[in-house]
Amino acid sequence: MQINCISFCELLHLFTEDDNHNSKLLSVATESAGFDKTERLYVGSNFCSRYFLKFIEGVLKGISKLSEVKNGALKITLCVPVFSQLYLFDAKKLITSILNTYDCIDEVTVNDFGMLEFAKQLNNVKINVGRMMNKDARDIRYDGYFNLSHKPEVFTLENSALKNYNVNVYEFDVTNRYVDFLGVNENFAVYYPYVFATVGSICEYAGVSLPIEKKFRANYHCAYDCVRFINYYHNEFNDEYAKIGKTSYFINSNFVIKADKPYRMVFEPFDAFLPKELKK
Repeated sequence: MQINCISFCELLHLFTEDDNHNSKLLSVATESAGFDKTERLYVGSNFCSRYFLKFIEGVLKGISKLSEVKNGALKITLCVPVFSQLYLFDAKKLITSILNTYDCIDEVTVNDFGMLEFAKQLNNVKINVGRMMNKDARDIRYDGYFNLSHKPEVFTLENSALKNYNVNVYEFDVTNRYVDFLGVNENFAVYYPYVFATVGSICEYAGVSLPIEKKFRANYHCAYDCVRFINYYHNEFNDEYAKIGKTSYFINSNFVIKADKPYRMVFEPFDAFLPKELKK
């Protein structure tokens, strides 16, 4: 059985405090995914700490007003990126405040061991291991690897540090044509069709409005120009890529999930909201 989820991570800026607007966003994303209904909403960011700190609090004020959230039909997962030391104190304070304020959030997805250790201390919230903590190879350019049936390595290890934590859900990308979860006892979620290939600490979009001597600096303050610019491109094998913020994705729309238990499919609705002229 598939559990239908939508991720608005990296698309937080689309939300407002207008209930009708937010409800329409959810409807458009649900239709784009081909779902009858959306059962869980992922919000936050998996990749950018500045984006998370800028948008998450205001966005949750609007999302919490949705009728689906109020009646408990729509659950919310808060996704947390990796924070540099510069923003770590503020991030922990904000995350704690959010979880104390919004009862509709029942899960936190973390993407590094430091935040995993911090989240373990939080009350009444389940902890997910995010896609950045999945260290499997991911490269669509090599057919010999990409077309293999792949079982995520975390489920093949006899000893893993993650087993010392009470992990609620493990999160993955469709890194291969065939992804094998047969025999897996743990709960898992799969993001699609955008597969995160790599992420860096330097974002070229952050330098768009800055003078040349201040461009390309790690964790430097920015004007959030990433919400206006997306690069799509193809390689010589016609594989499709996208650069969204400081993260590069390849697009995998043709895959098979092998599973013998219920799991989450987490749809990323970038195509539903990006201006068409930005796609080519």
